[in-house]
Amino acid sequence: MMTKQERTAKAEKLHNSGYNCAQSVALAFEDLTGLDTKIIENASAPFGGGVGRSQEVCGTISGMVMVLSLIRNYDCSDQRQKMALYNEEQVLIKRFKEKHETIVCRELLALAKTKGFKHSCGELIKDAVDILATYLKEQGIKL
Repeated sequence: MMTKQERTAKAEKLHNSGYNCAQSVALAFEDLTGLDTKIIENASAPFGGGVGRSQEVCGTISGMVMVLSLIRNYDCSDQRQKMALYNEEQVLIKRFKEKHETIVCRELLALAKTKGFKHSCGELIKDAVDILATYLKEQGIKL
């Protein structure tokens, strides 16, 4: 198992080597999903730049909720399990918003300029990995 710091370093390295924000977050937790690296890489690829570079929902959010869904493996045809997943996703989103005010990519990029981040996506990736790792640990999931 990897530490939170190791996951953060992995996500940073992935992003610096060309992976998008969603891929960087998702691949930092790939060992917990039971899926092949290539599957996670391809499944998270469309979420870069706020889904297809639309600058809507930040790719880091997409990466976090994707990993949570894969780990939980809820039966989403069961309304109670589907709602349980949504509730957990809302916790992650709330924690991200508490730190960054929004989950919208274009708004985050604008805020990053005013907050003086050197590389805004890198900071957001680190925070997303931290938020997800902390939440999983709170839920008793071994990292």
